[in-house]
Amino acid sequence: GMVFQKVRSEHGKLIDIEEETITYKSNLIISSIGSLPEDVPSVPNKGHLLKTYGPRGCRIEGFENVFAIGNVVTGRGNILESKKHGREITGKIIEDHFKPESEPVRNDANQIMADKYHKWFREIETEVDQKIGNILCVLEEKPTPVDEKVNSILQRTEKHQRKVGFDGDYMKWATENKPVRLENLI
Repeated sequence: GMVFQKVRSEHGKLIDIEEETITYKSNLIISSIGSLPEDVPSVPNKGHLLKTYGPRGCRIEGFENVFAIGNVVTGRGNILESKKHGREITGKIIEDHFKPESEPVRNDANQIMADKYHKWFREIETEVDQKIGNILCVLEEKPTPVDEKVNSILQRTEKHQRKVGFDGDYMKWATENKPVRLENLI
């Protein structure tokens, strides 16, 4: 899992709030650590790049199941190149490391991981199917809203959209109303 530290902003700087953390338990974590990773003692690096190994150079040195993609491997600062690298390497990681049970694997460790993730993803799939089924049951029991109610909701929605300056062009509105990014606060 992960532990998140709560922070507050003071004069454009982020300050930790003492003893205010949130712990999140998980079997799988996919993390984005940014273009230039902070020096984390347990994660080997070479300058601004993470040390990787393997035929595709995406496994972090010293770890069997920790991978790196993008700038921290290539060293390039180009967002498009990093996204392309991420797409290519993610596909190869899945292909090489999480093979379905029916495919031959390179060693027992890979088969154990493939079995573990295959089972885990099936459990998630089953849970999601059940939740969707429950939602559909509830919705089917509800009466269909009358046109008056639908129109009322649409009018209130438009009123709120006008209040925040939304004119129907989401991309334009999102660009004009983009919040200050974390890296610009630091």
